[in-house]
Amino acid sequence: MEYYNPVKVLIKQGGVMDIGTILQDTFSETKSVLLVIGKKSFEKSKYYSIIHEKLAEYNVFVYRVNNSNPSIDEIYDGYNIIKKFKFEVIIAIGGGSVLDTAKIFSITRNVDLLSRDEFDKYILEGKYKENRKRYKLIAIPTTVGTGSEVTPFAVVWDKNNKKKYSVDDISLYPDIALLDVNLIMSLPKAQVVITALDALSHGVEGYWAKRGNDISRIYSLISIELIIKNLELAIKNPEDVRYKEKLLIASMFAGKSISKSRTTLGHAISYILTMKYDIPHGLAVGIILPHVYELNYHHIEEIEKLKTVLGNMDSSELKIWIKDICDLCKIETNLDYYGFKVDDIDEICKNANVIGRSDNNPIKITNDETKNIIYKIK
Repeated sequence: MEYYNPVKVLIKQGGVMDIGTILQDTFSETKSVLLVIGKKSFEKSKYYSIIHEKLAEYNVFVYRVNNSNPSIDEIYDGYNIIKKFKFEVIIAIGGGSVLDTAKIFSITRNVDLLSRDEFDKYILEGKYKENRKRYKLIAIPTTVGTGSEVTPFAVVWDKNNKKKYSVDDISLYPDIALLDVNLIMSLPKAQVVITALDALSHGVEGYWAKRGNDISRIYSLISIELIIKNLELAIKNPEDVRYKEKLLIASMFAGKSISKSRTTLGHAISYILTMKYDIPHGLAVGIILPHVYELNYHHIEEIEKLKTVLGNMDSSELKIWIKDICDLCKIETNLDYYGFKVDDIDEICKNANVIGRSDNNPIKITNDETKNIIYKIK
């Protein structure tokens, strides 16, 4: 049995106030920092000015990730911008797209890629695994979903060809993950639900994944139990720090699980739904999850442990629980709402067979079974 995860995890309310001290103590030779952030909403928050204040003794270059699910085109444009700067450490503050973009920057900034073709080959064909030169990275999540702060992969989208790529290597592990609940207290309720469903899917899929083991499954069980017990409370008590911090920690533990196990069938089906209909990733995997649970049920190792942390819910009860949670925030859960057409079904099934995801599921499912899942969520 083997488990490896080198990320140092710091959990502290108000921890972002210590960012200068963390830099000084951990990367003492640092003089310049690349700060990767998300949309302008964070820039308008008080924490943006606080971070600049705490980094006053450093040269700080700011790069903004403007879109969710950034494409390879956008990341390449960003690479050409950030390679003009000299810095020693990257600090990424945001959701999964921000953290994943920063990870790509950390493995490309040291490499002189002279053309888009060279960049594509380096990232999409895995040339980065031959190099492994990287910049130090501090990852600070502002959602409760991706767990990217503790995983060795990043998602890159090819929107022109409707494909999703997973950049996967130990060089993508951040050095430090800083979990500060203050940064998610203003997260809209719908975003709390959508990102928490992503973390729940990570936990559950990580539990039954072929690549998982006893260690990664422990992280899965912890994360699932925290989400099931605290998500509704976090929605109904949005000012209560306790519940959101539990979700933030759950997302991290789910990330620790999939850093070993990777994800499975639910994620494989979800990617094309996000690409084709612009359904938020966490929602897509969340509404698929109960149906994959139903198919996998009799093939899951130590199923009773999973059932216990799921509150003894079977697949139909889990579906109702997810629907009720989404209803609290007026989140639509049917594909029809997002533009699904029956004529799309063959394209969806064709793209749902993702190497490294579908084949990591405990059982192989047929094309008809995939169609049946889609019809059930339409």
